[in-house]
Amino acid sequence: MFLEEPILLVVLEGTSVITIGKMEFTLRKNEMVVLKMLELLYDLTSTDKNLLQQLLQLRQQVYADIPAMVEENYANPVSLSDLAYLCGRSLSSFKRDFYAIYQTTPATWIREKRLSKAREMLRAGMGVKEVCYSLGFGSPAHFSRLFKSYFGQTPKTMKVVQAGAGIRG
Repeated sequence: MFLEEPILLVVLEGTSVITIGKMEFTLRKNEMVVLKMLELLYDLTSTDKNLLQQLLQLRQQVYADIPAMVEENYANPVSLSDLAYLCGRSLSSFKRDFYAIYQTTPATWIREKRLSKAREMLRAGMGVKEVCYSLGFGSPAHFSRLFKSYFGQTPKTMKVVQAGAGIRG
């Protein structure tokens, strides 16, 4: 929607004349306002896809695909309220719909997904702190406690064991 050449705009008694190259278009003022508003909305939404969804929700509720939205955002430090909003649902509707899809709560699913991804990243040789912060955990101590309760060993221990297995293997 970006124009290659600048537009010359002259307002004359309720009309606007748009010149693009050698062609001229005459629009009434209200048509020009509509055109400029559409151009503005297009430019804004082309930079942020979530903004388009939010703008559409102003008029009517738009339901986003829950699995796609949570897969895209599970590693980000977003709250359940934020995820519900991005999915176009109230918090209670989001939790209910999420449970119907995954048969678990959103908080549990996100925690398990992050921990599984953390194990993959540790096995790939990444550092504990790097993994912790890249997956949205608040602190390495909290991350280590959750990791140990889920896998039975600390992230550091798993990293050392994996490094030893790599040397032998």
